Amino acid sequence: MNFRYPVIATAFILSLLTCSVLFADNSWEKSEGIVLTEDNYEWVQHDELLNVTDVFSRLDLMSGMTLSPNTSLTLYNADPGAVLSPDAILPVPEVIYVLEGTINITADDEQILAGPNDAVYIPPMKLRRYENADEDRLRFFSLIDWTNQDSNATSIDVDGEEGYHDTTVRIRSEETISPQIIGNQTSNETFRFYRLLHPEEDALELSYDLGSVWMSEGSQIPDHYIDDRYQLITILSGSGNYSVGCTQYPVNPGDIVFAAPGAVMNSTADQDLHLLVITNPYYEEKYDHAIPGACDVII
Repeated sequence: MNFRYPVIATAFILSLLTCSVLFADNSWEKSEGIVLTEDNYEWVQHDELLNVTDVFSRLDLMSGMTLSPNTSLTLYNADPGAVLSPDAILPVPEVIYVLEGTINITADDEQILAGPNDAVYIPPMKLRRYENADEDRLRFFSLIDWTNQDSNATSIDVDGEEGYHDTTVRIRSEETISPQIIGNQTSNETFRFYRLLHPEEDALELSYDLGSVWMSEGSQIPDHYIDDRYQLITILSGSGNYSVGCTQYPVNPGDIVFAAPGAVMNSTADQDLHLLVITNPYYEEKYDHAIPGACDVII
């Protein structure tokens, strides 16, 4: 993530913000950001031990648009003893991110035990079974992107034979990878970033990437924008403010923030803030631009 601070002319900032406002008016009804709180979740009972909410359906309803037509993000609440055996063998990968509790994942003959803040990559064509492996509630995200389903459905192995698929199930967590320290520590504009899953760095069949951010109390991430890709930010713990399109949103655990492509963003931690960040298409530093003081120009 790029937060260098070049000198930017005021006229350029104003022109960029004007474009941003026009984009917002045409596409997002005066805002480039949407905040989905737990009060706005719509739970559907799957069975007596399991209920689900479709995150993008709720965001689409709030925006009046289809924000990410090829992506499914489902939040599951599973009571002790709950078992989910999806019917479909997917031609695309599925990513599981555990919010609370412990999940036992069976993918064909592989078994993975994952706990809070673990991300699990399940390759295409796996027969899956998910079970609450604890005596407490299990809560997890399932993320599926159908964009490349045709290209992923049939792969070529090293001998040129059709039908081969990467069969490696991967689990990543903040405990197993080293964080990047990003930003300016002198001005308290810094954070720890854990890149959990990235298609280029991990050679995965994903169009998006997944990472987590830790911001210390009182720290900030200054104004920046990312070209041609949206971000979905889930507040895992702590509280603060998230600004999208220069509109400030107070955020608390369970809130999900949608930031449109190109929207100016910044954030402040009132308490130590832990975030899950999905970027789609996947993050590349060359598309991330610092624009210091952008929102100050129009305040």
